[in-house]
Amino acid sequence: MTPTRGRRVPAAERASSYLREQLFDGKIRPGDQIDQDELATALGISRQPVREAVLELANDGLLVIRPRKGVFVGRFDAKTVRGHYELNGYLEAYAARKVAQCPDPETIERLRALLDTMQQTDEPVDIETASTAFYRAVNVASDNPRIGDTLRVLRRFVPAPVYERYPSLVAIARTGAASLLAAVEHSDPDAAAEACTTQWNAAGEVVVADLVARGIIDEKP
Repeated sequence: MTPTRGRRVPAAERASSYLREQLFDGKIRPGDQIDQDELATALGISRQPVREAVLELANDGLLVIRPRKGVFVGRFDAKTVRGHYELNGYLEAYAARKVAQCPDPETIERLRALLDTMQQTDEPVDIETASTAFYRAVNVASDNPRIGDTLRVLRRFVPAPVYERYPSLVAIARTGAASLLAAVEHSDPDAAAEACTTQWNAAGEVVVADLVARGIIDEKP
């Protein structure tokens, strides 16, 4: 989910982003078969990076590899999207709770600077970059490397740049970061955790609403 502007994107990452865009734009649907040779030709790359992208999306649960049958689009519905954001929120909340229990002045200053960046620019990609750095700083301060590893995987779920695709996420991100920073400054672990779960649940609803409105997924109870 991190923006890629200003750097050369590796072939495998391009293929991964392309497949995610196809999924979120409704151009491929659950059950559709992915022709890896056709994809490589369309992107002008070799089959190896396409294979790498397929394995990545399979690990993320978005594709299913069926031996001797091929690669197919996996489950993609409202519950899938909500589950992704709920999990992201739980992990961020765990890290935030740890940080708020014993806030570090250096971390607080770093978070303040990043929040200022988020509030002082209206460029969605710049806000997204600052938001990603904000939560990365929280994750690092929590001193649990496994959280960071897992969250790096979760961030790539929606094709970047995410805030350009969903502009309403900007206000949610600003509010969430401000609430989290205030909780850390006041050494309030419960408030810090709530700020994270509230933000990520709200973000999930934005994405679900958009996908439902465009007829890409159905809303189901």
